[in-house]
Amino acid sequence: AVLPTIRSRCRVIRMQPMTDEQVRRELLRAGWPDAEARRVSHLSEGSMGQALYLLSDAEDSKIRATVMDNFFGITSKKDIPSVEFRLKDAKDDFDRILADYEQELRLLLRERAGLAGESGEFGPLWRAAPVISVARLIRAAMETRKMRAANVNWQAALDGLLETIAEEVTLWQQ
Repeated sequence: AVLPTIRSRCRVIRMQPMTDEQVRRELLRAGWPDAEARRVSHLSEGSMGQALYLLSDAEDSKIRATVMDNFFGITSKKDIPSVEFRLKDAKDDFDRILADYEQELRLLLRERAGLAGESGEFGPLWRAAPVISVARLIRAAMETRKMRAANVNWQAALDGLLETIAEEVTLWQQ
């Protein structure tokens, strides 16, 4: 989007993302509690700006709790009706819930691949998730977001995602 005349006068400087530990230390220096700094340092993917954004939004903690309690609480298909019931009024927050779910899955994927330390946020069932299953769940979340962008009914999109989560969880429990 930058005009060629301006771009020709610019120099590209490639910067490496910060490590989780560097982000955590900076957050601690800024006065954030260690538990929050540790959680957010994993989610920020090396970006101090992203870490501060995640900490600044009070609504984010409510959305995150919704994701952790509902999506990561699924252990089988029998859990789907109760999750659907708890999320029945979440239509307005559904896109943010999906984004947070994807972000948590990416953190889990990084942990499972040995690219991040354990955050302590995921239970033993999810810690046992095969990397390929987590990758499939990320893809399912992305597909659900595409469905939402195409104006698919949010309840139908949620149902499909919950079915996929239950199927994946069932597979790795066998």
